[in-house]
Amino acid sequence: MFRRAKLMLDAVDPETVESAVASGLLVVRLGLTDGRGQPLCAAVRPPAATGSAG
Repeated sequence: MFRRAKLMLDAVDPETVESAVASGLLVVRLGLTDGRGQPLCAAVRPPAATGSAG
């Protein structure tokens, strides 16, 4: 059985996106389990995923 998590990049802060475009790097961090300790799946948005520019 396979699960997938979709990173919703449209939820990344616009200032972070601008910095990422300038630097050429966007880093998104997320945990791989949900609040019950099960594998993370479905759409992942902040605060479960956080973006930063490199």
